[in-house]
Amino acid sequence: MIGYEVELADHDTFEALKHRISGQWKQDLAGSQSESSERTQMHALNVREVDEKPIRLKLKSGQVLIGAVQIAALLPENKDLVPFLTVEKRRELRNRLASSGTGKTFAALTRDQVNEFFEFIPLTQVESYEVIETEVHSMRLVTQNGKEIQFHDFQVQIVPLDTPGMVKPRFKIPGHDKLFDVGERAIKDGLIEVPVSVAFISYAREDEKEVAAISRRLNEFAVVTWVDKRNLMPGDDWEMRIEDAIEKADYFVLFLSRRTEEKIGFRNREIHLALKQQSYHPRGKIFVIPILLDDCAVPFDLRSLNWLRVTDENWFNDLVGTIAPWYAKDRLLHQA
Repeated sequence: MIGYEVELADHDTFEALKHRISGQWKQDLAGSQSESSERTQMHALNVREVDEKPIRLKLKSGQVLIGAVQIAALLPENKDLVPFLTVEKRRELRNRLASSGTGKTFAALTRDQVNEFFEFIPLTQVESYEVIETEVHSMRLVTQNGKEIQFHDFQVQIVPLDTPGMVKPRFKIPGHDKLFDVGERAIKDGLIEVPVSVAFISYAREDEKEVAAISRRLNEFAVVTWVDKRNLMPGDDWEMRIEDAIEKADYFVLFLSRRTEEKIGFRNREIHLALKQQSYHPRGKIFVIPILLDDCAVPFDLRSLNWLRVTDENWFNDLVGTIAPWYAKDRLLHQA
């Protein structure tokens, strides 16, 4: 038997790390940034220095391997080679040993198993390497247009993966229980970005109840809705916060009705800001979406835009199909 042992139960994979995000996201990343120097590619591989650390190994042939150096697996006849266990071979080896039914947490490998699963690479064939980050120190929500945005009490769960440096974030929209899986994301400088689709909801108080119900339905399809009553906190400069939210949102969803078509006030300023923001988008890019709650007239300066009417049969599916993120649209197909 060889001294190297493989762990059968990968606790790093099965233990999900929960992280609650509040307004205090812009934490000091000095610690994680200092660690980023460890990730810098180096041309002289010090085997002992990187033993058991996840690394990305680039060979002079152009091949790139992801895995870990395991000095404990070094055989006497291979003493001048680098013993490297790739992620794929590690997974295959763990499954092989787990199926043996021994029930052990660790299992020693035979010489044949070491030769079967490990790559033994001449040091002279290594062009460079990079130590892969595996710890998440911070995260941020990023809209589809690449802007960072903050929401109070937004919950994110991080699931580590077999592939070093990759995690799978899942999030809950405040007030909802459903978890949305955003796919695999890379860790960079201790940070991960969670992509979200954000819709600014513009409405009048007279329509609040109906609009709130629609907003909650949108949340079921991973659309994060910015609603003043829910997102403005005590003491906020509400005018500045609303302007900032419109500027960062992916969509401006404007609800209109006969009850409010003659009403004037700050909402007219919201519409003005949204149309200005629309002018910054490439031609044809959807931003302002008028939604008619009844048979009201469309304002003159919005008549060039296509609108939705809630009395139409498929209006909600059309809305979700336009603004929902890719990772939630399959939910719409299942409900169709």
